[in-house]
Amino acid sequence: MIARMLLVMSIILSTHISASTITSYIKGNGRFYALEDDNLSFVKSQLLFNAYQEVITKTLTQQGLNHELFWRNFDEKFEIFFQPIKEKLDEKYGIDKDNLNAADKEAYKKSLRSKRLSSKSTFMNLRSCIQSYSIKKMSRSSQMANSRFIEILAKVNKVALGKIYVNLTREGESRFLDSLYVSVKYSINNMIWPDTGVEVKKDFADVINKSWKGFLEKNLEGSVKEVIFATEDMELELKRFSQIPADISKSVEGENSTSSNTAFGNSAWLKLNINITKVKEDELLMKREFLIENSFILQDLNSNDIIHYNDMENVSFAHKFDNPQELSSQLATKIYNMPLPELRELKKKLESTPANQNEIIVSLKNVSNIQEVFSFNSYLQGQGVSFQINPSIDRLEGPEIKIGVRFLGAKEDFLSFLSKLNNENFGDGLFIRIDDPERPYVLNIYRKAPAIEGELQGEKEKKTSQRKSS
Repeated sequence: MIARMLLVMSIILSTHISASTITSYIKGNGRFYALEDDNLSFVKSQLLFNAYQEVITKTLTQQGLNHELFWRNFDEKFEIFFQPIKEKLDEKYGIDKDNLNAADKEAYKKSLRSKRLSSKSTFMNLRSCIQSYSIKKMSRSSQMANSRFIEILAKVNKVALGKIYVNLTREGESRFLDSLYVSVKYSINNMIWPDTGVEVKKDFADVINKSWKGFLEKNLEGSVKEVIFATEDMELELKRFSQIPADISKSVEGENSTSSNTAFGNSAWLKLNINITKVKEDELLMKREFLIENSFILQDLNSNDIIHYNDMENVSFAHKFDNPQELSSQLATKIYNMPLPELRELKKKLESTPANQNEIIVSLKNVSNIQEVFSFNSYLQGQGVSFQINPSIDRLEGPEIKIGVRFLGAKEDFLSFLSKLNNENFGDGLFIRIDDPERPYVLNIYRKAPAIEGELQGEKEKKTSQRKSS
C-alpha cells in the first residue's frame, strides 16, 4: 500500500516538474538555404542562429520590449563591425581591379557570404542568451533539397538577454556628469622638495595640476560639466561621503530615496597618487636619479563603485641639478605625461557607467529559505530587463529580506513595474502578493502547489466558458 502511494506521488511530482519545465521553454523555428559547398556544421550553426532569433523575439515580445528596435540596432551595429572584414576581403581578392576574372569573382562572393554569416551568428554573443535547448526536428525540403529547417525548444537566460537589450537600445544615452573631482597626492622619499628644483611642494604641484586640469577639461568636454581640483576641506567631505556604508546612507536619505539626489551623487572622483624617490645623487657629475611611481583610482560617487584603477609602471628619471629651474621643469613634464594615455580613456570610462542609476529597497516577506530570494532576484532581473536591474541582499530580518535594487530609469517607472508583479509566479509554486498598491516595494511570498498540465488546460477552458456565458 505504501509502495503504491509512493509510486502515485512520484508520478504526480514528475508530472508537475514536466509541466513546469515545458512552460519555461520557448519554441523557435529556423530556416536556411544552403549551398552545395556548405558543410553540415556550418548549416546547423546557421539554422540554430535563425531559431535563436525567433526565440529571442518571442521573449522580448512577452516582456513588452521593442524587438523591432532590438534587431534594427543589432543589424546596424553588425554592419559597422563587419565593414573592416569586408575591406580586407576586397583587398585580398583585388575586387577593385577591372581585370578580375569570373573565377576570382565567384571565390570572393562565396568567401564574403561565409564570413558574413559566420560573423553575424557569433556577433554580440547572442548564444549566451540561450541557457539550454533541444532540437525537436531537423529536415530539408522535399521540393528544394537545399532548403533546410529546424525546430527547437529553448530556455532563455533573461538576465543575459537584458544586458544585450540595454546595450543595443540605450545607445547614445551616455551619462553626463555634473562634476569630476580630482585629488592629487604628492609624496617624496629619501629627499626634500628642493631636490626637485623648487622650494616648496605647492610650487611643484600647482604647475602639474593646472596642466592636468586643462587637459581634462578639453578631453571631457560634453561628458562632464566641470573639473574641480579638490581643496583639503573638499577632500575631507568627499572621503566621508564615499565611505558611508550603504545601509547608513539609505537610512539617512530615506529608505527608498535615490542616491543621485545627494550633494556628490552625479559626480566622479579621480584620485592620483604620485610618489617620487631619490635613488642616487652624483655630486661630481651634479646629477640626480629619481624613481617615479604613479597610480590612480576613478570612483563613481553615485554608487561609490570603483570605475577604474591603474597602478602604472614605475619610471626612472635622471637629470643634472646645476640648473634647478630646468630640473623642476623636466621632472614636472615627466610626471605630467605619465598618466596621459589612461586619462585619454576617462571619457569612455565615464560615459559607460550607468546613467540615471537609482536604488530602492524591496522588502520580501514570508521567506522560507535563501533559495527563494535567489529565485526572486533572478526573476526580477529577467522581467525588468529594460531597467538593467542589479539586486543584492541588503539585510535579513527573520522571514523578511531587504533587497537593495539598483536600476536605470525613473523611480516612478520602476514602482509601476513592481506593481504589475502582483500574483505573478516567480518559481515552482511561488507567487508574489502586493497588499498595499501604494507600497509596491513591499512584497509577500505565498505558495501554491503547481498545477499539472491537465488542470491548467481545464482552468483555461473554464475561464473561456465563463466569458462566453457572460
